[in-house]
Amino acid sequence: MSDQFPSKEAVQRLREQYPEGTRVELVSMDDPYSKLAPGDKGTVDHIDDTGTVFCRWDSGSGLGLVYGADQFKKIYDAPARGSSLYETGADFWRDLKMTGVSLEAAYQTGGNYLGAQLQREQPADEHQFCTELFTAMCEDSSRLADPAKLVYPYDFQKANDRVEQTHYHDSRKMNSECAKAIDDAIHKSCYSVNHYNLDLAAMKVIHDFGFERVNMVLARNIHDYDGRFSNTNKQWANGYELPAIAFDSAVMNAHPILIDGFATHARTLYEDLGAERFALPGKPESGEFIHGYEIVRAVEFDNRRGFAIGLNPDAVNQFATWQFTTENGARDYYWGNYNDEFADAARNYTARAIVHMSDEKVKEVRRAFDYEKGAEQNYNMIDGVPNNEGPSKPDLTDGATYEEIKELIPETLPENNRVEDAPEPAADHPPRALNESEANFAAWLAVTESSRFRWVEDEIYRLNGRGAMYYTGGEDGIYMKIHSDGKLEAGKYEGAVPHIGEAMFTVAVVRQFSSFSEAYKAAMEAGGKQFLVDMFSGSDPQPLVKVTGKDTPEDKPSVMKQIREAQKAPKPPVKPKPEHDKKKNEPEL
Repeated sequence: MSDQFPSKEAVQRLREQYPEGTRVELVSMDDPYSKLAPGDKGTVDHIDDTGTVFCRWDSGSGLGLVYGADQFKKIYDAPARGSSLYETGADFWRDLKMTGVSLEAAYQTGGNYLGAQLQREQPADEHQFCTELFTAMCEDSSRLADPAKLVYPYDFQKANDRVEQTHYHDSRKMNSECAKAIDDAIHKSCYSVNHYNLDLAAMKVIHDFGFERVNMVLARNIHDYDGRFSNTNKQWANGYELPAIAFDSAVMNAHPILIDGFATHARTLYEDLGAERFALPGKPESGEFIHGYEIVRAVEFDNRRGFAIGLNPDAVNQFATWQFTTENGARDYYWGNYNDEFADAARNYTARAIVHMSDEKVKEVRRAFDYEKGAEQNYNMIDGVPNNEGPSKPDLTDGATYEEIKELIPETLPENNRVEDAPEPAADHPPRALNESEANFAAWLAVTESSRFRWVEDEIYRLNGRGAMYYTGGEDGIYMKIHSDGKLEAGKYEGAVPHIGEAMFTVAVVRQFSSFSEAYKAAMEAGGKQFLVDMFSGSDPQPLVKVTGKDTPEDKPSVMKQIREAQKAPKPPVKPKPEHDKKKNEPEL
């Protein structure tokens, strides 16, 4: 390390080469005690007279880079107003997104730039530039729901009932951190005695914590009894309903006059941007109807799961929230929750989105439900038909008979999927994806498990008047679907845990009949004797056995006789596992 300080000319060259706001990346640092590592990125804050480049590192560090000792490189320049490239803040944001970094990294850089302007007196053009940058970032960031910026909407008692205590406490902690951040931003925005950049302070904190949390923290700290707050801000704050206790520690220490000024700027930004659009995750939608409810808002994540709010003005409960799964451009809705008020539906929708994002570590996709419409359609638990239907599937069987299907694709037929012995139940099942009752979850799982040993009808599909659906095999197996128009569809499904609505369906054969009854007769023929027994006997599920022979037409008993015999037949014993197959120390059942 050199003991010589750089000349004034060298310092000036550094300041011209690395102006405030320039993004840099650390190459190496001559400091064995530093927590910074090569590859860390930061934004130049200022360069002092010794040539030390002080940065706001993305990791939170404020350590400076020593001239002649530490090595770093420029990633891209600071915004330069007046040039054709960065004439406006929106232009800067546009090019910042095109530098190859992720949207999250670009968003962090934009926030760092706003933070760098807090302690500087802002001329009109600079103020306009920052406002344009903030507006552009808000518009883009609203496409990506962030659980850290969403306020958990319930009090502790409700969170406890929903088994979401962790998410309640995380949100409460963020409320306290937001209050401290507002205090800090107000303090840093003082660029001269009694002169503050409160508008930039509001932009910086809203950038970090989101509009809703900032507004609620401000509402917590604006008191009706304090005459130092304006009547306008008091009325605005009274419009927020805060979850009990969740904001009790979000107390600010700044002077009430400064808090009032900060709140005025935050409220103005909210109104100018129409930021009520950002209050809920996802985007508004229209034109899709589920069981009489029109989907009015939805959020979808990169695991192809999502949540939606539906509206039916004529229903007793006008609002509904569902989870859905997207496959091949079609949504399957399930786990509905019905409410009389939109506020209750919005709270349920937000809480479910927060829990799903936090637990599953998923991110919102840029456009909910923006996939190509595929020919393959999926099962819908609400109304029994695919939504946003793609092109109709051709009849690949070309009128093939049962015997032809048996010869060409025998694996789709039930008799070729039966097992000799009842399989052991799976040791582990995926945890509940949503906070439904344990009773509902257990019921769904029990029905799915019973399909390991018999044909099972999905009641939801039938009750919605769209036809009938039958399946066998447990988590993975085969299915037959009879549409109300007489179309018979058969194939395989996978991943039916905890219920069939979670499965992915692969169509193997499709055949059109003149009526539902004709299609049902064909399904009974394809399902064979076991299908009839399972559908009409009403007995407990019996382990299926492989059919080894075939009755001749002369000796074949009537269907009712087969059913009566099956009802009277004793349950076949389950073969014990060989001793050598038992695991060590495994208790015998």
